[in-house]
Amino acid sequence: MILIPFSYSITQGIIWGFLSWTILKVGTGKYKEVSTTLWIIDLFAVGALFWGH
Repeated sequence: MILIPFSYSITQGIIWGFLSWTILKVGTGKYKEVSTTLWIIDLFAVGALFWGH
């Protein structure tokens, strides 16, 4: 939610929210708590960042 006003884009804020949650879980060693659905959403999010424009 912090990135939404800084990026002037709701979509970018939500994408970075999903990615940062996964990065925090993996970084703290709790990667088993990340669901398969979230991994799939993260793949689409990364795709949207690189190929969405």
